[in-house]
Amino acid sequence: ERPRGRRRRFGSLFAGGTSTAPPLSTRSRVASYVAAAAAVAVLLLRLDRHLTTNETARARTAALLEATGSFGGGGGGGGGGAVSASAAPPTVELFTAPKPFVGADGVNQLRALESWLALTPPPAVTLLGNGDGVGDVAAAYGLRWLPDVDANVLRVPLFNALFDAANRTTAEVAVLLNADILLFDDFSLALRRLRAVLGADPWLLLGARWDVGRLPPPPSGGWGGEAPADRRRRLAADRRWRRRLARLAFWRAPPPPPSAGGGGGYLPPESVWQSERYRRAAVHHARTSGVLHTYGGIDVWAWTTGGPPLFDGVMPHFVVGRGRYDNWLTHEVIQAGRRPVIDASEACTFVHVHHDYHLVAATAAAAAGGGAPAAADG
Repeated sequence: ERPRGRRRRFGSLFAGGTSTAPPLSTRSRVASYVAAAAAVAVLLLRLDRHLTTNETARARTAALLEATGSFGGGGGGGGGGAVSASAAPPTVELFTAPKPFVGADGVNQLRALESWLALTPPPAVTLLGNGDGVGDVAAAYGLRWLPDVDANVLRVPLFNALFDAANRTTAEVAVLLNADILLFDDFSLALRRLRAVLGADPWLLLGARWDVGRLPPPPSGGWGGEAPADRRRRLAADRRWRRRLARLAFWRAPPPPPSAGGGGGYLPPESVWQSERYRRAAVHHARTSGVLHTYGGIDVWAWTTGGPPLFDGVMPHFVVGRGRYDNWLTHEVIQAGRRPVIDASEACTFVHVHHDYHLVAATAAAAAGGGAPAAADG
């Protein structure tokens, strides 16, 4: 049997019975009401501040994404945020001094060259130097070729000669890069966005590269670890690249159609870079499996032409592929203070496929023995 006292207490609370607790004084009741009201007020104030802060953060984030929309997502393979419709793409000309188109060097450089011609819109491309196969590649792809470039006694081109040639372009943006650097549409979007944001103001864009051991195989489903079937496809693709390289001396590309964008180059229809899916896969592979290079090796420089000179004085006779000139150029442009220097490492995916540096060793041996190898590693 339940205790009667407990039943009476519950009855007094819920059935209107008499409570055994002593009644609260008027002062205590008022104090409790004030405390409860104060607690509710503090809670509402905190909630209001929280909502206001979140709205401010959302507004700031939206403004940031609007300002940097074309760089967003790290897509690079043709994606990216919206760019102002009034921001027409600038005319661009790429300059590079290739190594001889022989063996693995030739394969890597052909891949890079076709990735440039796959950009939207396609840029003009100028090859500099008279290394083995350079003239044949220029003729096959419909590119401009400048064989006479200042070089050292070992026939390795000088960086200042390449820089002077790029400065003489009639395009709105000059780009100087190593011949084995892959480019993607995030680079074109970055140039277009800079024009929209900075207008006619001059600038210099550069960035660190992503080093990868290999490129992904042609599209076949997943892009994870390389399965035996994917490895066979990749090796078959390499053989196709080498056969195309061997045919360059006998094959001449037809002129590009008028609707090709006036880029001055011809991208073969069988090129793997015709596939937007493959371009996106290459970017994803580089950003997930590659290593971002240090600033001791910058391989891409892009700047607006027609403005003030980038730096004061005269550039020393740096040798292409031997270092030092990348950091020197960056420092001198910053020191001159005539244009901002923009680091596009996060916005643009510059991809470099690993290779050995046999030409550097060969040049050192030739310098000691009196030989004369051509071209340069980079």
